[in-house]
Amino acid sequence: MKKPVISIVIPFYNEEKFLERAINSVVNQTYSSIQIILVDDGSTDKSTLYAKEFCEHHPNSKLIIIPNSGPGNARNVGIENVTGTYIAFLDADDYFHNNAIEVFYKNIIGNNTDLSIGQYVMLDKNENVLKKSNWNNNATFDNKMAISLVASEKLIPTSWAKLFKSKIAKKCSFPNLSWKEDDVFFLAYLLNSKTVSIVNKTLLTVNCRPDSLTRQIISEKMINAISKSYNKQMEILKPLKNKFINQSLIESEINTSLNLLILLNIDWENIKNQKKIWSFFCDNILVLAKKAKKYNLNFKKRILLHFLVSITILGWTYSFCIINVFKRHQINQLEKVKS
Repeated sequence: MKKPVISIVIPFYNEEKFLERAINSVVNQTYSSIQIILVDDGSTDKSTLYAKEFCEHHPNSKLIIIPNSGPGNARNVGIENVTGTYIAFLDADDYFHNNAIEVFYKNIIGNNTDLSIGQYVMLDKNENVLKKSNWNNNATFDNKMAISLVASEKLIPTSWAKLFKSKIAKKCSFPNLSWKEDDVFFLAYLLNSKTVSIVNKTLLTVNCRPDSLTRQIISEKMINAISKSYNKQMEILKPLKNKFINQSLIESEINTSLNLLILLNIDWENIKNQKKIWSFFCDNILVLAKKAKKYNLNFKKRILLHFLVSITILGWTYSFCIINVFKRHQINQLEKVKS
């Protein structure tokens, strides 16, 4: 029986230092029936030249060059051009372990599911381990359970370290956001799926770099993107009419707002227009508090939300002092990611 083609979408923007490694991690897979879709998101360095040369020598590859429009749109273009039965995404600065695609495929076929999720390890710029994925066993569950796990922050809604069915992925799209665009796509995919399986094997290495998008200085655009992402997630999940899931998303947004406050604290000296950014952040907190009123939040989240609302009165000086006292461990973790 002929193995189905699995398409790997690799979007990139000025990744001449890392693109070759990412592509080689696909070429060297133990699973051979692979199509490689390279989406150049308006690069101005030599990564475009390398991609062109690679595609000239690999008939199973395709290069698509588009004007710079962000990673979400680049992935959408990749989805439109895949011909494989399954699809996986790979950021150009990350790399698959050499048996990743074979393990994903065996897992999704063996469990007859619509999505296969693998483990990952995240490294800092010195290749020290920052984080590992939080699953330590194999598991299979339905899409509603998966959505609940995402909403309650127990399942990470990234596009990477996963194998999707192309026919379902083509029904979904990434929004044009600078942060948390994966969450919207992932929830839309789950809503169109039936079952999910997790395999307890580390299949991807994620590299945290100081110059990557998610490590940039906090800006109004980023704060706005997070708010829009949660609004889109709530909109996507409306058909479920599940109050618990909606409440979990609100609680997740509260956690994300706390992380934003910590990141503002870390970035503060490098932020331009501090008053404007702070005012914009506080406005988003007040909007979140209004959304949360109709939900019966758990005790910890109510306390956290009250604290976030209070900072809109306290101002950044007192707020950062409080954060530095009570969230020192979390600050240290995020500083490692940002450094």
